[in-house]
Amino acid sequence: MTLPDTPSTNDSSWLTAAEPADETITMPQTLAGVFDEAFDLYKRHFGLLAMIVAVGLIPTEILRNTVVALWLHPLDAHLSGADNASPESLILLRFGQFLFGEPRSG
Repeated sequence: MTLPDTPSTNDSSWLTAAEPADETITMPQTLAGVFDEAFDLYKRHFGLLAMIVAVGLIPTEILRNTVVALWLHPLDAHLSGADNASPESLILLRFGQFLFGEPRSG
């Protein structure tokens, strides 16, 4: 069963040859040329990159900062004031600091 607007599988007339690739893409470039191409790419797609940041990075950072403020800092304050902190608690604290990238913990 085929849809009305799709070609049948036996008819390959809708397939077209790919356009020849631009030969300058495969040529070696200088470091300045690579940076120029990268900046041009960023300029052309700035709106898409801004949306990726707005949708992906900002909520993730808000969640990370919330977890650090509500879990890691109170746990660190509690364990630093405790005389006999359990090794499991210290491991949990260090794992959380490693996982969430807490720069103050060294």
